[in-house]
Amino acid sequence: GNQRDLHPFPKRRSSDLIPIAYHNLERLERIEFYPYDILINKNAKAIMTAHVLFPKLSDFPATLSHEILDILTIQKGFKNLLITDALNMKALTKYYEAGEIALLSHMAGNDILLYGAIGKTSVDEIILDFFPKAFMALKQAYLEKTLDEEKLNEHVLKILKAKEDLNLFENRYASPYDPDIILSPK
Repeated sequence: GNQRDLHPFPKRRSSDLIPIAYHNLERLERIEFYPYDILINKNAKAIMTAHVLFPKLSDFPATLSHEILDILTIQKGFKNLLITDALNMKALTKYYEAGEIALLSHMAGNDILLYGAIGKTSVDEIILDFFPKAFMALKQAYLEKTLDEEKLNEHVLKILKAKEDLNLFENRYASPYDPDIILSPK
């Protein structure tokens, strides 16, 4: 599927500020998480995480919070790709350093860390500033054994499986949008 097909978990509205939702888990399960239950039951291939703060559940925005993402992966059994929304959005960069954002989002359980040319951010700025900081923070954490290499291998295997499922090893170009592929029962 295309990026436009992914909807951040849980939903958010602004890219400049961290939205704050003071809901408890019961409310989230009943309202905000309901669409994701359907996606998970239909074996959605990916869910994009959102930069929303749920102070009753975590001190970090959902993208950076293992407590929030564990709801998806452990409690709800989501086994496919977790992809961050753009990690260079002001909603995060206003409060966290680039390396810290990458490290926290990876530790939270995201498989793919996404960056995007948003607003005044150029592709050059992403490549020359955000990527090196993110890479160095992650590399340092693995070298210091702060992060478990087995967990990294799990992330890589999930990405490779998704590529295989989409036949990207045979055909490097994604096929046109087909919701049946995204919501495949396999």
